[in-house]
Amino acid sequence: MILIAAAFAALPTGSVLVTVSGMGDDCCEQQVVTRLSGVAGVKSAAASAALGQACLSTSAPVEEAALTAALAGSEYAYVSAAPVSACPAGLVPAAKDAWDGATGLDVVIVSHGEQVDLAAHAAKGKYTVYDFGAPWCQPCYTTADRLKAYLGANADVAVRAVVLDAGDPKQSFVLPVVKQYLEFAEGLPWLKVVDASGKKVYEGSDVEAAIKAIDKRRAKG
Repeated sequence: MILIAAAFAALPTGSVLVTVSGMGDDCCEQQVVTRLSGVAGVKSAAASAALGQACLSTSAPVEEAALTAALAGSEYAYVSAAPVSACPAGLVPAAKDAWDGATGLDVVIVSHGEQVDLAAHAAKGKYTVYDFGAPWCQPCYTTADRLKAYLGANADVAVRAVVLDAGDPKQSFVLPVVKQYLEFAEGLPWLKVVDASGKKVYEGSDVEAAIKAIDKRRAKG
């Protein structure tokens, strides 16, 4: 009993460096972040496949047993954890949600995986970008950041986000909204852009191509 208690100790509040096995590429990083972010006491997390580590920012003591359980049933596994004075460079926890930090912008999450009528959520008098992403999809965060900057400079553009809110691709791609809109999509992120009349301007995975398509349509008047 003493050995078990020692192996699954509570880690103090602050920053915690976690060693994780099984992270093979950048896609895995966000999956690990999503799982560890769900542990009680964890405010945010970051992960590096190259380092085989994650760093957590915590608001309360975190149980090692909870970290082990969070990664159970996946291809990743908890190895060890230790408190640190600060997360190392490259492992500073970021926002849990790709659309955090969109305050003041015309951004609305219209689905967390359930069916949705996208046309009913189109922004009146604006170009509407329907952004399909997921918490485990690292490129989705990059796309969201680019769109935030674009919306900040273009008041005639809005985003309506569809978040495949599940812990991994297998769970995400069976959500009802996928059958509605993503059966022929190549992957995530996936963007569909319509103008103020509802006419399609762009559909695909390239955020820069989507922005160019909007700018080109705008220039034509």
